[in-house]
Amino acid sequence: MDLKHSAAFLAALLALPVAAHAGFLGQTYDASYRFPDAGTVYGSGTPSPASFTVTGGLGTTIDVEGVTDIAFSFTDTVISIAFSTVLNGPTWNNVSFNGVRLKATAPHGITGASVSAGWTGFDNSRVSFTADEIFFNWSGLSYVDGTAVRVTFDFAKVPVPEPAGLALLAFAAAAAGLRRRRA
Repeated sequence: MDLKHSAAFLAALLALPVAAHAGFLGQTYDASYRFPDAGTVYGSGTPSPASFTVTGGLGTTIDVEGVTDIAFSFTDTVISIAFSTVLNGPTWNNVSFNGVRLKATAPHGITGASVSAGWTGFDNSRVSFTADEIFFNWSGLSYVDGTAVRVTFDFAKVPVPEPAGLALLAFAAAAAGLRRRRA
């Protein structure tokens, strides 16, 4: 195999998709409070901002009825939820759904979720997801100021060309072009 074909072969090999990590960083979500079911937007639950792109740290805060704020903070694979309230030991109304929906603008690739730290009664059964939505349902649960929960998510591996492979492909193509011009 001559240099031209070797360079082309190496460049093509390096440009092949490899498994890259998918996660929250860079994803855009719309937040909404849902009550008394997952399909009904609750007008007294106001997200700020309602739409956000995850960059790490605080993504959005939802004010519920002017008495409870719910902050959603992100890492690449974790959503931490913190409650602050002026109420003394309230309980969320026990209906089919009382909580938050985060809707992604593109499929997020979530394959699993596990509650790894949190509050009594909030377990894996209270977190659900679709291809582009995440639901947190705290219907019937009591909470206090400072209640917090941490949910770790698993994501599908997404095949994408790695930047180094693309750079080498461009270099090899340029080298092959120069070699052809000299010949």
